[in-house]
Amino acid sequence: MRISKRLGFYRAFRWITVIILIQAVALLVIAWKVSPTYDEWMYVPSGIYHWVHQDFSPYRVNPPLPRLIASLPLYLSGVDVPFAGMMSSGNRIEIQIADRWVEQYGPQTLSQIFVARLTTIAFAITGTLVIAALAREIFGDSASLISSMLWAFSPTILTHGSLATPDIPSTVLLVASILTFVRWFDGPTWASAAHFGGVLGLLLLSKSTWILLFLLFPIMLFALQYRDRTRWLKKSSTLIAVLCFSLLILNAGYRFDGTGTALKEHEFVSKALSGCDRGGWGNRFANSFVGELPLPLPSQFILGVDQQKFEFESGFPCYFGGEWHEHGFPLYYIYCFAWKEPIAVLLLCALCLRWVPFIEPNRLYRFAVISIPPLAIFTLASFQTGIHQHYRYVIFALPFVYLPIGACWHAAKLSSRYAITCLIGAASVSSLVTVPRTHAYFNVLAGGGERNWSYLSNSNIDWGQDLKLISQHIRKHPEIEFNVLHITRWDLRFLGLDCNSGRQSLMVPSPRRSGQFVPYQPGVYLVGITEFIRKEYAFFRENECSEVLPGGIRVYLVTQEMLSTNGLQIKPAISRNCLRDSP
Repeated sequence: MRISKRLGFYRAFRWITVIILIQAVALLVIAWKVSPTYDEWMYVPSGIYHWVHQDFSPYRVNPPLPRLIASLPLYLSGVDVPFAGMMSSGNRIEIQIADRWVEQYGPQTLSQIFVARLTTIAFAITGTLVIAALAREIFGDSASLISSMLWAFSPTILTHGSLATPDIPSTVLLVASILTFVRWFDGPTWASAAHFGGVLGLLLLSKSTWILLFLLFPIMLFALQYRDRTRWLKKSSTLIAVLCFSLLILNAGYRFDGTGTALKEHEFVSKALSGCDRGGWGNRFANSFVGELPLPLPSQFILGVDQQKFEFESGFPCYFGGEWHEHGFPLYYIYCFAWKEPIAVLLLCALCLRWVPFIEPNRLYRFAVISIPPLAIFTLASFQTGIHQHYRYVIFALPFVYLPIGACWHAAKLSSRYAITCLIGAASVSSLVTVPRTHAYFNVLAGGGERNWSYLSNSNIDWGQDLKLISQHIRKHPEIEFNVLHITRWDLRFLGLDCNSGRQSLMVPSPRRSGQFVPYQPGVYLVGITEFIRKEYAFFRENECSEVLPGGIRVYLVTQEMLSTNGLQIKPAISRNCLRDSP
């Protein structure tokens, strides 16, 4: 029996090695071909800033570990961010840090971000191994192969696994923490406990949301050990030590900055913690007994949680179904899943409902228990309807969708195994053929083509990843003076593009329609999808474009007649013959 198990493991591992090689190539192609996305412009220089100035206030809405890892190669190579002390610690200064970084390094920032992306690629590949290991612990070797394949070739994972952002690192560390929890539970030694606590501490340094695991892990332990009170009590004491160890690692990651500071000493901006109206600074605990309590957490970690809460309270409009809404709805992420994952994965989920009852009950119960953390946070995120903008916020749930699919393959009959295998292959191929444009992946239910923009917005379709395509088009037509409306906030001349750019300089309020903007003068406009679907830019949706470039970038020849229709009377400013052949 042991020999057959080992042979099964080695066969699965051999195939997983092949999967990883294909995954690595795909991730490298995407990272090289795709332009920096919106958050990366602030994420990478903030990490460099941490190393140079030993200050964790920039980008504190997320803990610093993924940024520190991503920016370490750049820091070691001498890249600097000359910025310090220009704003108080109560503000999000990462935007101004990014401004200085772009101004100083210009086009070099593109290669610097590529280097930072290599660390996320390493995390994504590690995720393939970690998911395979967890699937093997719960369901067996066949589940490990299938689950890791679904992870490796998911369009969502390929997209964010090639970006210098915290989503993939935090997801991989979550799966790793649950894996170490399972191994500690099955073999409760101090070595396994230290491993568990160490990984959990790293997870807390990557995503503050997972501080809730301090509540969820005890619940999981009780669910697995409630029948044996003696063992439960013994493991509970060890779990307390594990949680304390992870807390120590969290504080060490912040260099114990502000650890033990009384709650009343912090200045908050969210209404929940400040007690002030929106945007006001304060501390509702300043004059209470609770405010005297020292907190065993770093100051910037606490202030980052406060900043997150402030953004939840502020709320953002949500785009879905081709329309803008004041807020999202509880099924928003399910809606995203239905469009952004391959149709074969949706069919696999439906098919698995048929075979879930045939999975061994003990294995199924263990899976249900380890799914408590992602399910709890997914539910919490679903009801935070003020921030329903990005599907990437719930990437952490995807591994726990893939795990039972592998288990169902093992439980299914031979004919159903063939169907599941074909669907897994179809899901992988449908994703890989879209490389390097996985960012704008939509399945066949969305219809594909030019109408994908009518389903979702922001990082779900256009997060600035097509800047290189715009650059190629501009260089291909040097005789035209282009006006570029793109999600990137900086003057594109800093990045070596000879064009006019920026919302404020290119768009002016419409004289006839309140809340709407129109181009400031005639000319040739390149409009990215995010700008195209902006509520106040109906001008572009109401006028026909002359060409649609790869990535959904629209080319508009804006004439004086089009502007006059909107009540804008401006004498055309023509340079470099941009309208020589226009009507």
